[in-house]
Amino acid sequence: MTPTILFNLTEIVRVEIDGTEYVVYSEWGGDDDYVATSDDFDGETDETDYSLWCAGISFPADEDLLRAVARLAGMESVSSSPGVRVYASALRGINDPVVVETMPAYRRASHDAAGNSGRYPRNGAERFVVARERADYLVEDDSDWTSIVRDATEADADRYGVRIGE
Repeated sequence: MTPTILFNLTEIVRVEIDGTEYVVYSEWGGDDDYVATSDDFDGETDETDYSLWCAGISFPADEDLLRAVARLAGMESVSSSPGVRVYASALRGINDPVVVETMPAYRRASHDAAGNSGRYPRNGAERFVVARERADYLVEDDSDWTSIVRDATEADADRYGVRIGE
């Protein structure tokens, strides 16, 4: 099955840079835009966990490349997603980082039907590290399914593959 079907991803636009085609997409109908190579986006996958799929794809981690993709796509910014959300503006380091937990939209109906959302990580929720300001926005926008877990530590930075600080 393709990632678009498995993870409810929405293609926004495709751009080509130096012979490589990139797909800008959103997940769960969200407000954030991410980028992956078209090979990864269109290809078949046996992975059933979005975070693990993200961790295994060939994501563009270069900030200049992300800016170029965003510029060609006519967007302010896009983000690579190596299993966590890494915002283009934060590739130099995240200030005031927190760990955020959210339940993907495609898993919410089953949790509603069961009358609970279970416990991380077995419940299918995803965790990632972002700046507190961004986390506050995410929680405000989706408070029933998204929460700040704790202030991020160096161990969290290592676990989720982000840099903390300048």
